[in-house]
Amino acid sequence: MPKARFVAMLRRRRDGKTDYNTRKKVILSKENFIAIRISGRNTNVQVSEAKIGGDNVIAAAHSRELKKLGWKSSGKSIPAAYLTGLLAGQKAKNVGVESAIVYSGIRPFRAASRIAAAVKGVIDAGIAIPVDEEVLPSEERIKGEHIAAYASSRKGSESPQFSTWKKAQLSTEKFGDHFEQIESKIKGGK
Repeated sequence: MPKARFVAMLRRRRDGKTDYNTRKKVILSKENFIAIRISGRNTNVQVSEAKIGGDNVIAAAHSRELKKLGWKSSGKSIPAAYLTGLLAGQKAKNVGVESAIVYSGIRPFRAASRIAAAVKGVIDAGIAIPVDEEVLPSEERIKGEHIAAYASSRKGSESPQFSTWKKAQLSTEKFGDHFEQIESKIKGGK
Protein backbone atom coordinates (compact mmCIF):
# COMPACT_ATOMS: atom_id res chain seq x y z
CA MET A 1 0.00 0.00 0.00
CA PRO A 2 1.56 3.33 -1.10
CA LYS A 3 1.99 6.13 1.42
CA ALA A 4 0.09 9.35 0.96
CA ARG A 5 2.30 12.32 0.22
CA PHE A 6 1.85 15.28 2.51
CA VAL A 7 2.92 18.69 1.30
CA ALA A 8 3.14 21.25 4.09
CA MET A 9 1.98 24.77 3.37
CA LEU A 10 4.14 27.64 4.44
CA ARG A 11 3.04 29.06 7.78
CA ARG A 12 2.15 32.57 6.56
CA ARG A 13 0.04 31.06 3.76
CA ARG A 14 -1.64 28.70 6.22
CA ASP A 15 -2.40 31.65 8.52
CA GLY A 16 -3.89 33.59 5.61
CA LYS A 17 -1.29 36.36 5.68
CA THR A 18 0.77 36.02 2.48
CA ASP A 19 -0.04 35.05 -1.10
CA TYR A 20 3.41 33.99 -2.26
CA ASN A 21 2.59 33.98 -5.99
CA THR A 22 1.48 37.61 -5.87
CA ARG A 23 4.37 38.51 -3.59
CA LYS A 24 6.83 37.00 -6.07
CA LYS A 25 5.39 39.09 -8.90
CA VAL A 26 5.71 42.25 -6.81
CA ILE A 27 9.34 41.53 -5.94
CA LEU A 28 10.30 40.65 -9.52
CA SER A 29 8.73 43.87 -10.83
CA LYS A 30 11.35 45.90 -8.88
CA GLU A 31 8.78 48.67 -8.45
CA ASN A 32 7.81 50.44 -5.27
CA PHE A 33 4.58 48.98 -3.97
CA ILE A 34 1.67 50.17 -1.89
CA ALA A 35 0.40 47.88 0.85
CA ILE A 36 -3.06 48.73 2.21
CA ARG A 37 -4.38 47.12 5.38
CA ILE A 38 -7.81 47.81 6.81
CA SER A 39 -8.55 46.54 10.30
CA GLY A 40 -11.70 46.67 12.36
CA ARG A 41 -11.09 50.32 13.25
CA ASN A 42 -8.30 51.79 11.16
CA THR A 43 -6.67 52.04 7.75
CA ASN A 44 -2.94 51.73 7.18
CA VAL A 45 -1.21 52.62 3.89
CA GLN A 46 2.50 51.97 3.32
CA VAL A 47 4.67 52.74 0.33
CA SER A 48 7.54 50.24 0.37
CA GLU A 49 10.36 48.83 -1.69
CA ALA A 50 11.36 45.17 -1.68
CA LYS A 51 14.87 44.40 -0.46
CA ILE A 52 16.68 41.09 0.05
CA GLY A 53 16.68 41.46 3.84
CA GLY A 54 13.02 42.51 3.93
CA ASP A 55 10.78 45.33 2.80
CA ASN A 56 11.90 48.91 3.35
CA VAL A 57 9.01 51.27 4.18
CA ILE A 58 9.52 54.56 2.36
CA ALA A 59 6.41 56.37 3.57
CA ALA A 60 3.42 55.39 5.66
CA ALA A 61 0.17 56.87 6.92
CA HIS A 62 -2.32 55.60 9.46
CA SER A 63 -5.90 56.74 9.92
CA ARG A 64 -5.03 57.76 13.50
CA GLU A 65 -3.03 60.59 11.93
CA LEU A 66 -6.31 61.90 10.54
CA LYS A 67 -7.57 62.36 14.10
CA LYS A 68 -4.64 64.72 14.71
CA LEU A 69 -5.79 66.74 11.70
CA GLY A 70 -9.30 66.96 13.13
CA TRP A 71 -11.07 63.95 11.52
CA LYS A 72 -14.17 63.15 13.58
CA SER A 73 -15.53 60.07 11.83
CA SER A 74 -14.59 56.41 11.41
CA GLY A 75 -11.03 55.41 10.58
CA LYS A 76 -12.06 52.54 8.32
CA SER A 77 -14.69 54.12 6.06
CA ILE A 78 -14.23 54.88 2.36
CA PRO A 79 -13.60 58.61 3.04
CA ALA A 80 -11.03 57.75 5.74
CA ALA A 81 -9.31 55.26 3.43
CA TYR A 82 -9.11 57.92 0.72
CA LEU A 83 -7.70 60.53 3.11
CA THR A 84 -5.17 58.05 4.53
CA GLY A 85 -4.06 57.17 0.98
CA LEU A 86 -3.80 60.87 0.14
CA LEU A 87 -1.64 61.46 3.22
CA ALA A 88 0.62 58.49 2.41
CA GLY A 89 0.88 59.66 -1.19
CA GLN A 90 1.89 63.17 -0.08
CA LYS A 91 4.58 61.71 2.20
CA ALA A 92 5.86 59.44 -0.60
CA LYS A 93 5.89 62.30 -3.09
CA ASN A 94 7.95 64.39 -0.65
CA VAL A 95 10.67 61.70 -0.54
CA GLY A 96 10.80 61.33 -4.34
CA VAL A 97 8.50 58.42 -5.17
CA GLU A 98 7.05 58.85 -8.65
CA SER A 99 5.29 55.53 -9.32
CA ALA A 100 4.20 52.36 -7.54
CA ILE A 101 2.06 49.26 -7.91
CA VAL A 102 -0.66 47.94 -5.62
CA TYR A 103 -0.05 44.93 -3.39
CA SER A 104 -3.17 43.98 -1.46
CA GLY A 105 -1.85 40.67 -0.16
CA ILE A 106 -4.48 38.02 0.52
CA ARG A 107 -7.34 40.52 0.31
CA PRO A 108 -8.84 40.86 -3.16
CA PHE A 109 -8.79 44.23 -4.90
CA ARG A 110 -12.47 44.90 -5.58
CA ALA A 111 -14.00 47.78 -7.49
CA ALA A 112 -15.18 50.75 -5.39
CA SER A 113 -13.85 49.18 -2.17
CA ARG A 114 -11.96 50.82 0.68
CA ILE A 115 -8.69 49.53 -0.79
CA ALA A 116 -9.61 51.17 -4.11
CA ALA A 117 -10.41 54.41 -2.25
CA ALA A 118 -6.95 54.39 -0.66
CA VAL A 119 -5.40 53.81 -4.09
CA LYS A 120 -7.40 56.77 -5.44
CA GLY A 121 -5.98 58.92 -2.63
CA VAL A 122 -2.42 57.94 -3.53
CA ILE A 123 -3.11 58.68 -7.21
CA ASP A 124 -4.56 62.09 -6.34
CA ALA A 125 -1.38 62.86 -4.39
CA GLY A 126 0.57 62.53 -7.65
CA ILE A 127 1.90 58.96 -7.59
CA ALA A 128 1.45 57.08 -10.88
CA ILE A 129 -0.29 53.74 -10.31
CA PRO A 130 -1.36 51.47 -13.19
CA VAL A 131 -5.04 50.96 -12.34
CA ASP A 132 -8.22 51.28 -14.39
CA GLU A 133 -10.30 54.37 -13.49
CA GLU A 134 -13.49 52.26 -13.57
CA VAL A 135 -12.52 50.31 -10.44
CA LEU A 136 -12.00 53.42 -8.34
CA PRO A 137 -14.92 54.73 -6.25
CA SER A 138 -16.93 57.72 -7.43
CA GLU A 139 -16.45 61.19 -5.98
CA GLU A 140 -19.78 60.90 -4.14
CA ARG A 141 -18.60 57.78 -2.30
CA ILE A 142 -15.18 59.24 -1.58
CA LYS A 143 -16.75 62.34 -0.04
CA GLY A 144 -19.03 60.12 2.05
CA GLU A 145 -22.35 61.26 0.61
CA HIS A 146 -23.64 57.69 0.86
CA ILE A 147 -22.78 57.63 4.56
CA ALA A 148 -24.49 60.97 5.21
CA ALA A 149 -27.59 59.80 3.31
CA TYR A 150 -27.73 56.60 5.33
CA ALA A 151 -27.23 58.52 8.58
CA SER A 152 -30.07 60.88 7.74
CA SER A 153 -32.34 57.92 6.95
CA ARG A 154 -31.43 56.45 10.35
CA LYS A 155 -32.17 59.77 12.10
CA GLY A 156 -28.49 60.74 12.12
CA SER A 157 -26.86 61.28 15.47
CA GLU A 158 -29.74 59.67 17.36
CA SER A 159 -28.78 56.26 15.94
CA PRO A 160 -26.27 54.38 18.12
CA GLN A 161 -24.39 53.54 14.93
CA PHE A 162 -23.39 57.21 14.63
CA SER A 163 -22.65 57.89 18.29
CA THR A 164 -19.18 59.21 17.44
CA TRP A 165 -20.84 61.84 15.25
CA LYS A 166 -23.00 62.92 18.19
CA LYS A 167 -19.96 63.24 20.47
CA ALA A 168 -18.12 65.26 17.81
CA GLN A 169 -21.22 67.37 17.05
CA LEU A 170 -21.03 66.32 13.41
CA SER A 171 -24.29 66.32 11.49
CA THR A 172 -25.17 64.75 8.15
CA GLU A 173 -25.25 68.20 6.54
CA LYS A 174 -21.76 69.07 7.80
CA PHE A 175 -20.04 65.79 6.83
CA GLY A 176 -19.12 66.87 3.28
CA ASP A 177 -17.66 70.15 4.52
CA HIS A 178 -15.75 68.30 7.22
CA PHE A 179 -14.26 65.93 4.61
CA GLU A 180 -13.19 68.83 2.38
CA GLN A 181 -11.63 70.64 5.35
CA ILE A 182 -9.42 67.64 6.21
CA GLU A 183 -8.59 67.08 2.52
CA SER A 184 -7.42 70.69 2.15
CA LYS A 185 -5.26 70.34 5.30
CA ILE A 186 -3.55 67.29 3.79
CA LYS A 187 -3.08 68.90 0.38
CA GLY A 188 -1.84 72.08 2.02
CA GLY A 189 0.84 70.17 3.87
CA LYS A 190 -0.46 70.97 7.34
